Amino acid sequence: KEAGCSSGAVITAISWNLAECTPSKVAPDWWSSSESKASVASIISSKKPIIVALQEAPEDLFLALNHDYKLVGKTKSHAPGVVMLLIRKDIDWEPETTLIGGPVVACRILVAGLRLGVASVHLAPFKQNAGVRNEQMCDVIKALPRGIILGDTNMRAAEGNKYQGLLDAWKGVGKPVGQRYTWDSHKNWYHGSQAFRFTCRFDRAYADQELLKPRSFELIGSEPIMGNGHHFLSDHFGFAATWTIKPKSK
Repeated sequence: KEAGCSSGAVITAISWNLAECTPSKVAPDWWSSSESKASVASIISSKKPIIVALQEAPEDLFLALNHDYKLVGKTKSHAPGVVMLLIRKDIDWEPETTLIGGPVVACRILVAGLRLGVASVHLAPFKQNAGVRNEQMCDVIKALPRGIILGDTNMRAAEGNKYQGLLDAWKGVGKPVGQRYTWDSHKNWYHGSQAFRFTCRFDRAYADQELLKPRSFELIGSEPIMGNGHHFLSDHFGFAATWTIKPKSK
């Protein structure tokens, strides 16, 4: 850690795959992408996170957040929309100059005297691409050995358990059952009432466990909109996570 690092300080982050803020298949006829963007921006702003990592984001969503956030960058992935990383304006940051393969936007931030790497990722889709996802994660970890990696990892249950030095935030706070699945098409009919129904924990946050202690993890966007029991803002639920900076080892 850098000299003067303040242990106990809290780092907050949000990650969300937004499906371009396209209205769900069961949205009211009058609901548009403008309503979705406004609702997403309101939820993000209410949490006041330091870090905002978005996937499949509409490029103009930043206009609804630029009063409080700086855009680190954006890039394309395998899916429509962009991978985007935003940092709150009161936080010092610098671009990450190391070339990282895959759909990643990264930077380094300075919080309470601690310099951390941060990456928003959207890893390869489909069950058969577990090996590709692992390679992508290893590339990011190599480039950002001390930091936080968050986003739509597309990982299945058996994946993501062997990244030495990194702790999965959901696991780190005790695996709360009600906050587990960021994809739940049993309750979320974003793709329609006849879509295949399953649950998965696609969206995750990994952080350096020597530097940061997970404090909380909660789903966002996991409540139906406008009283319609199956209308949600995206096919994914997002999450808000917090960590505390650990004291220096003696």
